This record gives sequence, structure tokens and C-alpha cells, in this order.
Amino acid sequence: MYFLYNGVWSGGHCVTGVGEPSTTWNFAEGSTREGFDEWLCLQNPDALASRADLTFMTGEGEVVPYQVDLPPRSRTTLHVNHIMGPDKDVSVSISSERPIICERPMYFRRWTVF
Repeated sequence: MYFLYNGVWSGGHCVTGVGEPSTTWNFAEGSTREGFDEWLCLQNPDALASRADLTFMTGEGEVVPYQVDLPPRSRTTLHVNHIMGPDKDVSVSISSERPIICERPMYFRRWTVF
């Protein structure tokens, strides 16, 4: 995928598709610092609703729980910057009642060093 994000950041990414839904997902080394925009996409492919329990962990040792209801056959997008606030190094563990699919898109400005 190639993009021009917010009309400012250009780039691209490639991911391997998951083989099957799971009830647990872990994403390390995210960031809400200046120049980073972190998202979580949670898809519930099932015909039944599910709830996802997220546990955010910061580099300072803070643990922040968060819950989201996932309607049947839907995708829910969460902006981690809005949930956690600015200037955080953050990882997240996700568990759900039913198997779901999760992705963590992260957009960031490429810094030029002179």
C-alpha cells in the first residue's frame, strides 16, 4: 500500500495477511510521540458480537485497560493517540471473547538528519 497521509506524509507498507482469527494479539513498540500516528483495527468476522479487552502498557510502566464492543461482521478502528494521549511509547495486548483479526497501522514522519 502506498499513501499520502493527511496530505503531508508519504510512504508505503506491506504486511502478511493472518492465517486465521485469534482470541489474543500482541503489538510491541508503538508510539504516540510527535510525528507518530498509531491506530488499531479490530475485525470481528463472526456472526455474533464480541468484546475486546485491551491492555496498553507504556515505557514508564503505566498499565491502561480499555474495552470495546465489536458488532458482528464489522471492523472497529481505534486511534491510540486519542486513547493514550501524546508522548507515549506504548505496547498493547488484546484479548477477545471470540476470535478476531487485529492490525496496527502506524504512520510516522520520516526525519531527515543533516
